[in-house]
Order: sequence, then C-alpha cells, then structure tokens
Amino acid sequence: MSGALTISAITENMLELLGRQGLFFLKKAHDDGADIPASLLPAGQLFYRGEVFDATYGQRPTYVEARYSLKVILSERSPDALIQEEQKWCHRIRDVLTVDALNVKSLEASRLVSRVAIDAFEAQSSGDLSNLSCDVLVRYREN
Repeated sequence: MSGALTISAITENMLELLGRQGLFFLKKAHDDGADIPASLLPAGQLFYRGEVFDATYGQRPTYVEARYSLKVILSERSPDALIQEEQKWCHRIRDVLTVDALNVKSLEASRLVSRVAIDAFEAQSSGDLSNLSCDVLVRYREN
C-alpha cells in the first residue's frame, strides 16, 4: 500500500471511529458553532496538517508521522453541563483513537499504524458553545 493510500485509510478510519462516538462531521469549515443547527451538535472537524518523513538510508521501512487537528463543537445550556461534556469528549476521543482501532479495514493485515499520540486538549467556551480542540499525531510505516 502506498503512502498516499495509507494516509487516506487512516483518515477514513479516524472519521468513522469518531462518527460512531456521535460526532457529525461538517462538510465545510466553521469558525464557531453559532451557525450550526443544534441538531448537528456535537459537530466535528478533522483537518490534515501534513506529514513528517523520517530519513531513510535503505535500512528498514520509513516511518511517517501524520499530523491532524481535531475540533469538536459542543453546546450545553449550563456552564457546569458544558464543562462535563468537554471532559467526557476529551476522554472519549483519547480512548477511541488507538493503534488497534486505526489498524482496521485495509490496514488490518499490514498493521501499518504504530503510534497514536493526542496532544493536550484546549477548550474555548463562549456562552453555551464550546470549541474543544486537540492535535493528533499518527505514526505509520511505509511499505
């Protein structure tokens, strides 16, 4: 499987895993959640930020680190409920984005994904809306 096919499969698996958790992925970028219908919340946005390629000298397969930004837009009526929802989503995302979870479908046989790291979560709240964001790093091996 080429690097382009691998990263495409990783992205598809991430979207599916997070979608199963209840995130509705938006088809266009929104700066905030003000113009998103309440029926589509919690909403997710996954952005591909690029890849870092390890130098290779003909020894073993090259490793690549793919970088993503994940944003979750939440809405709750009270500040206390919003805080609890933010905390729940932080742990839910961390629990679902794992090496084993990403090595499915076309990646199952090769198990190319070897590491998933989620950087610190950051929440920015305004009224009854919150934008929860984190960076996700996925390390995979090229064939």
